[in-house]
Amino acid sequence: MTSVVNEYLRELKFYLTGMDKKEKENVLNFYQEILLDSQVKSRPDLINQFGEPKQLARKILANYSINGNYEVDTDVNNGKKKSTKLSTDLQSIKWIILGLASVPLGVPLLIIIFAFMLVLGIFLAVIIGVVLAFFSAAILIMYKAFPLIFGSNWAVGCFYFGSSLAFVILILILVPLIFSVIRFLISLMTKFSKKIGRHVFTENFYKVKDR
Repeated sequence: MTSVVNEYLRELKFYLTGMDKKEKENVLNFYQEILLDSQVKSRPDLINQFGEPKQLARKILANYSINGNYEVDTDVNNGKKKSTKLSTDLQSIKWIILGLASVPLGVPLLIIIFAFMLVLGIFLAVIIGVVLAFFSAAILIMYKAFPLIFGSNWAVGCFYFGSSLAFVILILILVPLIFSVIRFLISLMTKFSKKIGRHVFTENFYKVKDR
C-alpha cells in the first residue's frame, strides 16, 4: 500500500512543475496524509478516487493560480529569479486551461475562454496591423523622398522626408503603448480565466498545512 502511494506521489510531484518548492512540499505532505488515510488497496482504486496524478496535478495548479498570490520561480545561472507579472499571468492562464481540460464541466468553459482569447487576439492583430501600415508608409515615403531631394523638386522631397520621420516618431510612440495594451489584455484574460475557474473548482484541491 505504501509503495503504491509513494509511486503516486512521485508522479504527482513530477507534474507539479513550476510550483514554488516550499508550496509543492506542503501540498505533497498534505496529499500523502490523505492518500494514506484513504486506505485504498491498489493503484486502480487510488486513481478511481483521486484521478490520475497528471489530472490531480492540473487541478492543484489551477487552484494554486486561482487562489494564491504567487510568483513562479525560474532557474537562472543555477540561481532563482522571480518571474514578472506578465509571465506569472501567462502561467496562470496555462494552468487554468489545463485544469479545466481535466474536468468534464470544464470543456464548454474552455470554448468560452478560447472565444474570449480570439476576440482579444483579433483586437491585438488590428493594432499591430495599424503599426505595420504606418511603418510601411514611412518606408515608402522615404524611398520616394530621396530622389526628389537630390533632384529638381528638393522642397517636395524634404516634405516627404519630414512626413516619413513623423511616421517613424509615431511608431516609436505606439510601440510602448502596444506593449502596455498587450500586458493589459493578458491581465484581463487572467482575471477572466480565474473567474471561470472559481466556478468550476469549487473543491479546493490546493490545500497546505500551516495556512
